[in-house]
Amino acid sequence: MFEKNGNDLLTYIHDYQMKKILYLLVAAVTITACSKKSDSTGGGTTPIPPIPPVTTLLQLPAGWKLSSTLGLTFPTGIQVYQFDTTYMGRTTKAFCVAFDSRNTNLEFKPVMAATATTPTAFYNAEPGVVYACINGGFFSGNQSFSTVKYNNTVSAPNVKALTRTFNGNNTSYFPTRAAFGVNSTGAPSAAWIYHVGTGNDLIYSYPIPSPNALNVAPQAIPT
Repeated sequence: MFEKNGNDLLTYIHDYQMKKILYLLVAAVTITACSKKSDSTGGGTTPIPPIPPVTTLLQLPAGWKLSSTLGLTFPTGIQVYQFDTTYMGRTTKAFCVAFDSRNTNLEFKPVMAATATTPTAFYNAEPGVVYACINGGFFSGNQSFSTVKYNNTVSAPNVKALTRTFNGNNTSYFPTRAAFGVNSTGAPSAAWIYHVGTGNDLIYSYPIPSPNALNVAPQAIPT
């Protein structure tokens, strides 16, 4: 039954579409005529003002560009850059989020969970408006090996000791490790640090890391 009436149905749709196209053409001609008449009396279209260029927060190497789609709803002081080109012979896609740490409307906040949690879960659980969420630091299972400090509270210290084999024996090494942070004035800093003493609140920074190396006797505990 459907096959029998199929040609009639297609013809009807075809005829209808042709009529629709004719109607559109007539409408287009009418609009054009009205537009020309308006121009003859001194009218015209209002020119669209040019879009001012966006000042970028930082300059990145060749291949990086300010994203035209990501971060469109971001406020002033935070931007998204993307890298989508060939690097060392391979197609590479990468993203970078930059923000002005002096902007008091933005907060750079480290968070930690008691159990293994994905960045998406962190993002969804965080109250307020979240613009970006990235994984940071080293961890194993439910334990963080990197310093997590927020509002003067240390949630996790940098790992204080690692066990490595030296002369056939399990030996403790005491590494200084890198830390990055932003203080209350918005000034960023990075340093080699160690949590000195039995607690975790006394954090010392050093100009260079402790020169520990595999198959070499461990350096002294940092003080």
